Amino acid sequence: MKIAYIIGIFLIMSEQAFAAPQASTEWQVLRKGIEHRIIKRHYSDEYSTRQVSLHAFRIKQGMFSLATHSFHSLADNERDSVREFRKKNKHLMVLSGGFFQSNFREPVGLVIEQGNILFPLTKSLSGVIWIKQGQLHLSTTKHFQQQAIKPDYALQGYPRIVDPINKRGIQTKRTLFRHRAALCTVKDHFIVLISDKQFSGLSLYELSAIAQAKEADDGLACDIAINLDGGPAPAISIDEGLFNLEIRERIGWQVPNVFVIDRK
Repeated sequence: MKIAYIIGIFLIMSEQAFAAPQASTEWQVLRKGIEHRIIKRHYSDEYSTRQVSLHAFRIKQGMFSLATHSFHSLADNERDSVREFRKKNKHLMVLSGGFFQSNFREPVGLVIEQGNILFPLTKSLSGVIWIKQGQLHLSTTKHFQQQAIKPDYALQGYPRIVDPINKRGIQTKRTLFRHRAALCTVKDHFIVLISDKQFSGLSLYELSAIAQAKEADDGLACDIAINLDGGPAPAISIDEGLFNLEIRERIGWQVPNVFVIDRK
């Protein structure tokens, strides 16, 4: 009886220790124009308990060189991982990009590089990530078409997890928990958001809630945010002199394109 009691107390204490979520961090300046914080969430229901951790990088508009890069024309043995691509080209930060069709080949949706349209816009993808004169912009696909924008670089993403301006983009709760990456814009800045693969994945509904919530409520207060390819694809590689973080795509996975941030 005594042993059973001790075991019971141990299980209760263990459950309480596991259930206690680590706190999110405040914004920390990594260098002029780039801040970082970690957002923590604890989700629990009758079926599971999940700890989620997301890295957010808030970057000042106009202070860095921005571009996209597509791997679609390369043979499989010529394609680099996100980490290899960053190190080979000495980039500051590289983030995995959009979706692909088959065999990691053709990207889905609009791809523009150096003003050249490599792949056409797809109406079924609801958001466009575009760069013009060194500024990152996020638009609905409809708005992008109506404005006849001619960006220097562009990718499409889906879905919009925050609709303009600061409205929840995902209204339906789902239980498809995956690792995620997204881009969002706020006043004078944009934010790179990616989940840490050492923790659990999260749903688009949960990601939408974090991106839309006020900073006072431990959110990011995004004006608009667009989801990038998730599941095995999310990856980020950062120059070690800026921040020590490598989140890698699944081994053997090849991302079709990447978003690149560099020193000017």
